[in-house]
Amino acid sequence: MFDLQTHTLPEKPDEVRKLAIRLGYADQPRGTALKAFEHDYQTKTAVNRKILDHLLHDAFRDEAHTEPEVDLVLDPNPAAERIQEVLGRYPFRNIPLAYSNLMALATEKIRFLSTRPLSSLSGIDRAAIA
Repeated sequence: MFDLQTHTLPEKPDEVRKLAIRLGYADQPRGTALKAFEHDYQTKTAVNRKILDHLLHDAFRDEAHTEPEVDLVLDPNPAAERIQEVLGRYPFRNIPLAYSNLMALATEKIRFLSTRPLSSLSGIDRAAIA
């Protein structure tokens, strides 16, 4: 509101309803703008939580249970044999190219974000994240 950025929803239901209407929700015969917004908000936050839980917790749950693909991406210089071992389980026609594409996906290309690949996280204590 008033072009101000905020990271919280209003506390009063009437204010949340006004927000919903400003976001394009409208009262319909099947439900109010407030109910439609609340439904979408809960659905989207549940999906986001699931994604974040996977990225921040599940992938780094335990060193003994870390997925080999995660270790491959986090390894700054994996041996060709290791790349073959991990990606060879999939039906890629060209494993070196598949690895190159995987690492391109793991590298942020937007200048205002970190331009380092995710492999730079390999020095982080994974137990501290979980």
